[in-house]
Amino acid sequence: MYRDQKPEGFFWLAHRTVDAKHNFIVDVHVTPGNVSDSTVYLNRLDHVLERFHFPLEAVALDAGYFTTMIAKALVERGIFGVIARRRFGGKKGMFRKTRYTYLPEEDAYLCPARQRLTYQTTDRHGYHHYVSDPSICQNCPLLEKCTSSRTHRRDITRHVDEHYREQVNENRLSASGRSLYRLRPQTVERSFADGKELHGLRFTFYRGTAKVQRANLVAATAQNMKKLANLLARKDRLHNISSIFCRAERLKLVEPKKRRTKSHMAIWFVNSLRTNA
Repeated sequence: MYRDQKPEGFFWLAHRTVDAKHNFIVDVHVTPGNVSDSTVYLNRLDHVLERFHFPLEAVALDAGYFTTMIAKALVERGIFGVIARRRFGGKKGMFRKTRYTYLPEEDAYLCPARQRLTYQTTDRHGYHHYVSDPSICQNCPLLEKCTSSRTHRRDITRHVDEHYREQVNENRLSASGRSLYRLRPQTVERSFADGKELHGLRFTFYRGTAKVQRANLVAATAQNMKKLANLLARKDRLHNISSIFCRAERLKLVEPKKRRTKSHMAIWFVNSLRTNA
């Protein structure tokens, strides 16, 4: 596995899906370490929906799932998607793409110098290319921060389905999206932490995807059983408390007062004082 900020070597990835209400693990899928998280997400989402048949209202994902394909699929299915956004570092001292404003009514970009970048072509990967006018850019005071091209031209790409990503990004910035994303450390991240610390998922003792899959399923089953037991115990406690306070007639239990017993030495001392008197 060769990934940024990850150790290099032979690894397996466990892709988990949990519910936000009780943190039950509803799906576990194991892949080799070189498989991206976003590659298998839509297939696992369809598997969960077909398996449990419950209505899905919203999902919260990390930045690894912020792709155009996933954003488009969530919007078309009517799912409120909240996906973290990763900021890719550009050249130091140069303007990023976020400094350029897209004008949908003109299908053009507006640069920090208030000049238009007009549409030029679309490549085979579905990206529109918007370029600036070199005759204007060569005399611009912001040219050094805008582009290092010898032709004094800035090229900005935009995918044909970019508006789906923008819609998902608006969900992230909304109040509902912020509150939903705060549940991630309490749910899926907590699930991974418990699996590593308490169920031996930090390492694997098996070879082959099928064997590692079975081991992860057993661990997920154990975690779900513990959650179910805690929920049932909590429900029984709440039921007992509510049944006590909701009775029409409450019985007051009066404990009898305990009599103080004197020791033999104390009784002998009191009797001796009486005889002497």
